Amino acid sequence: MPFVTVHFGGGVQNKRPWLFAAVWTALFLAGAGPAYEKISVSVKISAPAHVIVMDMSPAMNGETLEAAKRKLYDLLGALKGHQAGLVVYDDKGYVVSPLTQDLNIIRTMIPGLETNVMPTYGNRADLGFEKAAELFNNVGVKDGQIIFLTAGGFDADKLTAATQKLPYDIAVIGLGSDEA
Repeated sequence: MPFVTVHFGGGVQNKRPWLFAAVWTALFLAGAGPAYEKISVSVKISAPAHVIVMDMSPAMNGETLEAAKRKLYDLLGALKGHQAGLVVYDDKGYVVSPLTQDLNIIRTMIPGLETNVMPTYGNRADLGFEKAAELFNNVGVKDGQIIFLTAGGFDADKLTAATQKLPYDIAVIGLGSDEA
């Protein structure tokens, strides 16, 4: 009978098919090579964009800093539906939050804003504005607004030079008192 198969045990039978599958998969993945790389993706959001530049210099003492934080909460409430970012500065500019429409991200960071956690001491508002411009440029915003929260004491000439070349609207909110 030609359709009957008889096995006499003389041949090698593969008793581990999972091992073959595992080796084949490992070789396949090794041949594929690494598939990760950093890709820069440009993101455009149509909502109005604002970057808040906040003074964290030594001029922002206890009561002034608390007033700035309250004002920051108020601003975020008024910017509902917009995108916003937060930059702080002392002797350098630091991005706290890039532009986002989820303003709760910025709200959660406000309690941690303290002058004593800043790595340097100074009052370079111009460098804060440069960081704000970087945030706008990173997402292609051409007509944003910079909201400047300050207690003063910065170099007005440097700030003027930095802001003259920026295409953004600037709103200034002064904090503190007239007393020295």
